[in-house]
Amino acid sequence: MGATGDVLHNTHFDYRIRFQNTGTASAINVFVMDTIDSNLDLNTLVIHRASHNYDLAINGNILTWRFFNINLPDSNTNEPASHGFIEYSILPMPGLTDGTTIENVAAIYFDFNEPVITNTTLNTMQSSLTGIENIDVNNQLLVFPNPAAQDLTIIPRFEISGMVDVSVLDILGKHIQTVYHGEFVKSSSFKADVSKLSKGMYLLRIQHKGGTSQVKWIKQ
Repeated sequence: MGATGDVLHNTHFDYRIRFQNTGTASAINVFVMDTIDSNLDLNTLVIHRASHNYDLAINGNILTWRFFNINLPDSNTNEPASHGFIEYSILPMPGLTDGTTIENVAAIYFDFNEPVITNTTLNTMQSSLTGIENIDVNNQLLVFPNPAAQDLTIIPRFEISGMVDVSVLDILGKHIQTVYHGEFVKSSSFKADVSKLSKGMYLLRIQHKGGTSQVKWIKQ
């Protein structure tokens, strides 16, 4: 909540590190290095999933995901396949005082190139919050790239198995495009062709037996 990312104590921190090969050739190896804030409890670390096979090296509070022989295509050759991600969760240390800040930033190495530095997240621990809407984090969607020009990849927080509807809506909730309608799927991600949409902000909505999830995204 707010510019300082206020969160309640004992909140699970859900992190997602995205990377993309925007070079001119495939990346043979990719390494993602994340230094865990000292106010986070490394003993509570849970790796949820990643886009590709990896091994994880832990040195103190430094996590390094090593994607050996990933052969990640460059975005000019295969834009949808040029992306990757890691998802994990972790709890704050017990007994933190109100106002304690927690930051996170990762460095991504493509072969022997200089690292790409992600944005820095900021959260501030608080005992109470006002004016905040409760959100079920298990019902959120992730989309990339965002903004998107042609192809959009949609990733629910959990694998969907069963009948599903996937729709694109305008920002007021008006139906614009059907991606899937009443189809049986078993998947942890979906693809949508959004090349014919006009530029602007949209909603992406998934309806399935687990409920309804939606997320804002931008067509460029």
